[in-house]
Amino acid sequence: MKKVLLLSLAALLFLPSCTKTQTQPEPSPDPVREGWTYAPPETGMYGGRARLIAGDQLTVEDGYLYFDGGVGDGYVVPMRMNLETGNVTALCTDPVCAHNTVECPLYGMRHFIPVRIGEKTQILALRFYPYPEQTLSGEEWTTVWDLVRYDPMSGEKTVLETYEGHMGFTPEVYLGTYRFYISQVYDEEDNWIGGLTRMDITTGKTELLFEGFYMPLLEKDGRVWVSDGVGIFSFEAQSPSPFLREEFSSPSAMLPDQTMCSTDGTNLYVTQNQSDTVRVFPLDGGEERVISVSFADSYARIIPAGGWLYYFSGENTVLGDARIRGYASDKVELHGEEFRRCRPNPSAPDGTEDELVFRFEGEWASFRPSHTVSDGRYLYCFYSWWEDPDGDGVYRDGDNRYSFPVNGHDNCSLLRIDCETGEAEIITIREGTK
Repeated sequence: MKKVLLLSLAALLFLPSCTKTQTQPEPSPDPVREGWTYAPPETGMYGGRARLIAGDQLTVEDGYLYFDGGVGDGYVVPMRMNLETGNVTALCTDPVCAHNTVECPLYGMRHFIPVRIGEKTQILALRFYPYPEQTLSGEEWTTVWDLVRYDPMSGEKTVLETYEGHMGFTPEVYLGTYRFYISQVYDEEDNWIGGLTRMDITTGKTELLFEGFYMPLLEKDGRVWVSDGVGIFSFEAQSPSPFLREEFSSPSAMLPDQTMCSTDGTNLYVTQNQSDTVRVFPLDGGEERVISVSFADSYARIIPAGGWLYYFSGENTVLGDARIRGYASDKVELHGEEFRRCRPNPSAPDGTEDELVFRFEGEWASFRPSHTVSDGRYLYCFYSWWEDPDGDGVYRDGDNRYSFPVNGHDNCSLLRIDCETGEAEIITIREGTK
C-alpha cells in the first residue's frame, strides 16, 4: 500500500514580498510532524565527497534535506526539511516573503548548495536574472550573474564571484573555509586558461593552484584528491604552496569523459555509463579492484552508504503506447525497475553479496527517480510518474507528471525509501494546482 505523508508549509504562503532582512533569533526546537517517523543512520554519508553546485538538486547537510521548493517567479526557492522532525522551511529569513521580487535575498537563484563553514551551514547560490532600473534616460535592464554566500540564520549575503560571458561547473570539494574548483577563465581569443582554484568562501579571495584541468574528487585527512583524466593525485588543502602527489598512475587509473565518482572515505568508486563495473580505488594506497554489477540502462551511478553500494538495476518497464508530440519512441519505456545494494568487500569481487532493496512494481510501476540523495538510511528522490486516466494503455500529452516544479507543474513532493526495510512513501510538500 502506498504511504502518503502530507506536510504543511507555512513558509510558502503567498504573502507580500521580502522586506529588509532582519537578524533572526535561534529557532526553538522543532516539534515532530504528525505521522512522521525517522530512524537515524548508523553511519552518515561521507562529508568529504565532491559535490555539484549546479547539479545536486537534493542535498543532505547537517541533519537537513535541502531542495528547490519552487513557486518563486520561475526561479529556485531553496528550502530544507528537518530529517528528524519532518518540518519544512524556506531558507529566506523573511517569514512573509513571496520570493518573487529582487528584494528577496535569494531572488533569481538558479542553483544552490549548503556548505558547512565552522559552526554554521552557509548557502552558496548561483544567481542569474535581469531586472529593470529607472535612469535619467528611462528604463534600463541590468543583469545579475554571480555566486553568493548566504547565511540562512542572519540573512546576510556576500557576493563571492561575478560572471560575464562564461560559466560552467564541475565537481567541487569544500574543506574548512575553502572551496576547490575549476575556474572559468578565458583569454581574449576565448580560449580557456583556467585551472584548479582555491577560494576562501568567507571573503571570495581566490588563488590559482594548478594550471590545467584537475577535477576535484574528494577530501580526506586534509588532502584534496584530483584527477587530470590520466592519473589521480592529492595535495595538502591548507598549504600555501601545495604540490601534487601521485596516488594512482596505472593505465586503468584513467578517468575518461562521462565517468561518475563517489566515495565513502575509504574507497573512491568510479563508474561509467554502458559499463557494468565499479572500479574501486582504496584511499589507503591498496590495489585497485573491480566489482561487477548490473546497472540500469544509462544509470551507472553508485551511492555509498552504511557499508553498502546502492544502485539502480533490473529490466526496463514498458508501460504502454506513446502518442505524445516530440516523444522519441512509440512506447513509454522506463529504466530499471530495481533499487539494489551490494558490498564493496574484496571477499565479494563479483558482486555476489547483493540484494534487492525496492522494486518499482504494482502501484509504483510508473514511478522513477530523477534526482536522488541519501542520508545513510533513507533514499530521498524527486521523481516522475505516468498517469493513464482512461485506462486504455495509451499515454498522451500531459500524462507524464513530475514531483518538483518543472514544465509548468507547481506541486512539490518527495519519494522516501527506507534502505533497511524497503518501505516507500510519498512526502507531499505542496499540493499542485496544475
